[in-house]
Amino acid sequence: MSVETSVVSFPVWQLTSMAITVLLAFFGFVFTIWKTVTALRDRDAKDAKKSAAEAVAKANENEKSILGLRAELPIEYVRREDWIRNQTIIEAKLDGLADKLDNQGGCRG
Repeated sequence: MSVETSVVSFPVWQLTSMAITVLLAFFGFVFTIWKTVTALRDRDAKDAKKSAAEAVAKANENEKSILGLRAELPIEYVRREDWIRNQTIIEAKLDGLADKLDNQGGCRG
């Protein structure tokens, strides 16, 4: 039984050029992946900044709205009819109590 062996021989310049080509392809692949990842990271960072700016604007808008309500609340409360009606009743009761006190004071004095 004989074993045949085959030998493939390449010139050195061809091996060198194949090695350089494989290395360039590998580094090109790595560079492409790196650029893609950095682009995605930059896009996510930009979206996060945009969302944060929108949240700050919304918070400022809500704060202005609350301050406006705080400023309007006493005015609206005084203008409400039920408050005016209650105040009128309290004042009438106080006037009646004052009249009673005056009448009792007048009898004793």
